[in-house]
Amino acid sequence: MSAEPLSVVVDATCLSTAAHQQGIGRYTEQLVAALGRRDDLDVIALCRRGTWLPPRVWSHHVRRWAPERFRRQEDAWRLPRELEHLEPQLFHQPGLDPPTRTPGPWVQTFYDAIPLIIDDPFFD
Repeated sequence: MSAEPLSVVVDATCLSTAAHQQGIGRYTEQLVAALGRRDDLDVIALCRRGTWLPPRVWSHHVRRWAPERFRRQEDAWRLPRELEHLEPQLFHQPGLDPPTRTPGPWVQTFYDAIPLIIDDPFFD
């Protein structure tokens, strides 16, 4: 008797931006590929329509309309609702901005302390 696969949602929105070619994008691409190879996981990637995903990774298309300077506010409002809809057992956010709230357990990848020390004038 095998156990039901663990439902994991990964924020993969960076795969459809310029960050795809940077560290976070490469990390996220490798992460979803590795998770997708596991039989004990059901992996859903939050991504924009047209984003390439590896085999066995499901997509949940997200829409973001706000200009870049309002991205954090839009994510703070939309992300919890998307997660409530998907009902994952675990959410992973590999980006620089942790979610303000989630309806369940989540994991945040911590890359660099510089954003915590030096303010970004773009978001002031």
